[in-house]
Amino acid sequence: MGAGAVAFVSWLGLRDPLAALPRATENPVATGFAAEPRDGRSLQHVVLDAPGVGRIGLAISLPDPLPKRSLPIVVVVGGLATGERNIRQVHGVGDNAIVGYDWPIQTRLLWGWDFIREAPDLYDRALCVPGQIAAALDWLAGQGWADAQRISLLGYSLGALAVPAAQRLAEFRGRVIGWTVLAYGGAPVGALLAANPYLKPRWAAPILSRVADLVFRPVEPGEHLPHLRGRFLLVGGRDDA
Repeated sequence: MGAGAVAFVSWLGLRDPLAALPRATENPVATGFAAEPRDGRSLQHVVLDAPGVGRIGLAISLPDPLPKRSLPIVVVVGGLATGERNIRQVHGVGDNAIVGYDWPIQTRLLWGWDFIREAPDLYDRALCVPGQIAAALDWLAGQGWADAQRISLLGYSLGALAVPAAQRLAEFRGRVIGWTVLAYGGAPVGALLAANPYLKPRWAAPILSRVADLVFRPVEPGEHLPHLRGRFLLVGGRDDA
């Protein structure tokens, strides 16, 4: 390994995870809006522009009509899908605002040369996810129907990996998170990748695991969880189909 490669690997391992996360440089601005009735509630599709972290897509489920009191906010960060899909099975939520986050990464997995070609862009998008969620929280807290003192985060599957970094960024910006739910996630990222039964060839798993730990250290849950405050619920399972 050349001196340049050694220096690069050392930099990956030594950089501060919080400082390495992109964050919004200005307050997010809504640039797109649409609403439709859905199961007795109002489903709003909102697009935010947040310089520094890019376009943010949200699906917001609100009581219809809105009550006179402010609404607690539950932000759901699910698997690699749209926010609308990730909150589709959330029912019986009463007078709460349920917000689904749109992942800025395509749901179709890339392999081979396609992955290599797209890897830099995918990496940039992945690192922007915590900053996007934190920026979205700031925008949501400023809405007339929102109770900015009652905000909760729910991350499941891939979302459980992103939520700790997002919460740390939000707390760094002065936002208070009351409850955090992490379901079907884990840490470190490399171990999860190595255990994925769909990863081929299997002999490459230990190598890719180490690379993932270095490259994705800024979003590694274990780097941020010790710094968080609040109340937490962890949900796990085995043999999940």
